[in-house]
Amino acid sequence: MPTKRDALLALLLLVTAVLVPSTATADDAAYPPPAPPEDTSKFGENYQRTMTLLATSTPERHHKVKILFYGQSITGGTWWNRVADDLRTRFPNADLEITNRAIGGFASQILYRVAEHDVYPYYPDLVIFHVYGAHTCYEDLIATIRRRTAAEVVIWTDHLGAGETLNEAGVYEDQGWTKFMAGFLPATAEKYDCGFIEIREPWKKYLLENHLKPPALLKDGIHPNDHGGYLIAQLLQRQLVYRPDLGFGPSEGLVKEYVVGEDVQWKDGVLELPFDGNRVDLIPAAHTDDRGTDNRNPSDRRAVEVRIDGKRPSEFSGCYAHTRPSTGHGTWGPGAMRVTFQARPLVEDWKVRVTEFDKATKVFRFEAIGSQTGSDGEGVSSEDFVSNSGRVVIKAHVKPPGVPEQTDWRMEGEIPVGYEIRWKTVGMFQDSYEPPVVTDTTREHATTIAQGFPNGKHTVTLTSPPDTTASIRAVRVYRPPLAP
Repeated sequence: MPTKRDALLALLLLVTAVLVPSTATADDAAYPPPAPPEDTSKFGENYQRTMTLLATSTPERHHKVKILFYGQSITGGTWWNRVADDLRTRFPNADLEITNRAIGGFASQILYRVAEHDVYPYYPDLVIFHVYGAHTCYEDLIATIRRRTAAEVVIWTDHLGAGETLNEAGVYEDQGWTKFMAGFLPATAEKYDCGFIEIREPWKKYLLENHLKPPALLKDGIHPNDHGGYLIAQLLQRQLVYRPDLGFGPSEGLVKEYVVGEDVQWKDGVLELPFDGNRVDLIPAAHTDDRGTDNRNPSDRRAVEVRIDGKRPSEFSGCYAHTRPSTGHGTWGPGAMRVTFQARPLVEDWKVRVTEFDKATKVFRFEAIGSQTGSDGEGVSSEDFVSNSGRVVIKAHVKPPGVPEQTDWRMEGEIPVGYEIRWKTVGMFQDSYEPPVVTDTTREHATTIAQGFPNGKHTVTLTSPPDTTASIRAVRVYRPPLAP
């Protein structure tokens, strides 16, 4: 196992560094390509649901695919645009939404807190993930993604830092923390059925074959320059491949689609579907039904009432989420890394306003104010805060797994009175659903009617107005692979 010194050395550059994206625009043809892989048998393993959606998209049916890049400054570099462009080029018929929410300097023991706002409400199809930091918090984040979403996850490994040198045998030998993580990462990928992309070993090979030293691919001690970004992109995108021979693997059954009229039926204006999961989408029909009802005609589109286990989706606290709070004073990233709630929220805007600041102790007092709730209590940054309504919870004392206690506040320097951190509470639900006007029949136009309720067995009930046929083609449900 690595020593504490190993861990501190590994984090020194990474926790304090903030990536300034490279503005280089060098032609990729100027860089030597990496050598062809010797073994491709594992390429695409454990993320074939995503790759199948991409590869089977056609001009007549554009599958919607959401991909999230997540991590810290290494992931936040501009290289990821190469991967995004490559996917758009190779799969031009896919309806791709590709987002990068990486935060520079946020090691795993910090990032796993912010993921509450960035990852789980976004609910992507695929997460492409890399971060440094405490392995315990790294695993916690991966486990939580698998517990709260049906997203597939690709883990990729560390590249070489500037200080790494060849040993007497002419080999870049993993040592200390690096050696530990070289074993931990593939084991974690296997434990949680994640895709695994090896970057470190082909990076070593690339250096040797092209007679380069590690700094040649870096802009500083650790961050890739344009050449290094090119190499990361090449090594990632060559493994993002469609492998129909693999099937869906562990993703089989995590997302199910029930076609109305075949798998599930309307009866007297009511459609009931027992299911297992924590998210339900409705997909509208894009054709005229046998009664002549056309959902492109507003007069034929009527609201359908939605219930989950007999309740409105808005009655589930889990169907609400706080967005990532705005930047903290004197630093980067959110001023409060995780904001949660104890009572069912409202859809509204929030702010925390500093009312006092003690220069000696660096402690500040604040007031929480909601646009609907109003003034919701005062707190002090040195103590856990629960607002009067219970709709805002911010912890000053957090014990991440395996590392010292931290605070969820991220505010530095002399904080002026009146400084504000802002966020929104959003609803991931629709208590009633009105099929949209479908003008492009090649796209799904799926609508999430409920997301974030407890993962488990439920029944969704749709009730249409009397004598109205609801223009719904299918019901899609998502089931995270891990129990809550």
